[in-house]
Amino acid sequence: MIWEERFGREGVSLPMFSPDGRSISIPRPESRDRDAMWVYETATGKSRLAVKFTEPFQMYFRACWVDDGRALVVNRYQTISHVVLLDSFWQKQSSQ
Repeated sequence: MIWEERFGREGVSLPMFSPDGRSISIPRPESRDRDAMWVYETATGKSRLAVKFTEPFQMYFRACWVDDGRALVVNRYQTISHVVLLDSFWQKQSSQ
């Protein structure tokens, strides 16, 4: 299966597969000084907003999956770079 999503002129950073290959993380710009982290299901292409920031936050390069695919580490770009851990963004699975 091949899925495609067009991102317009803003561009995206390098996508990264999760350790289990089920998800792809993509930092995407929301405005000139603020990015957001999106996660895509590899099987369907379905996307969801994983992390949205309330203050200026620009990510540099790509996000790396850590903690067995439950968190992401990004390089936050400001005057100097900062490494930031993004966790607790996953959705609870409903028990059926």
